[in-house]
Amino acid sequence: MPDWLAPTWDQTWPNLLANVLWVPLAWAHHVTMRRHIGRLHEQHRLLIHALIGSKEGP
Repeated sequence: MPDWLAPTWDQTWPNLLANVLWVPLAWAHHVTMRRHIGRLHEQHRLLIHALIGSKEGP
């Protein structure tokens, strides 16, 4: 380990570890939530159209 890195290694490795773990986890969370929210929007859109369609009758 270089001499300039040794004194700060205790503060550096948790940040590196956090980036290695949390960045992929945050990406996976973003992707799954985006899909989930997209499905919810589609369900609500269909429900709203069904409700509007049922009120337009005679």
